[in-house]
Amino acid sequence: MNAETVGLLAERAPGEIGFAHAVFEEYLAAEHIHRWAFADMIDFVGARSGDPLWRNVISNLVSLQSRPAEVDSIVGAIETA
Repeated sequence: MNAETVGLLAERAPGEIGFAHAVFEEYLAAEHIHRWAFADMIDFVGARSGDPLWRNVISNLVSLQSRPAEVDSIVGAIETA
């Protein structure tokens, strides 16, 4: 494999396709969570903020928020957890 043969998606095993890098999965996960009701987002962040596997998803989720009050609420959920 090299840069000319790998695109956004890569075959991980026969019949199994995934993203070439985790950053794409993390961003898309944040986009998905961003569409949830805000209370559900806060619950999710509170439950997952201590797990390093979700750190980049939560960071992306914060960057998708358009209101400073929502960012403050997410940060509050992290601090509370």
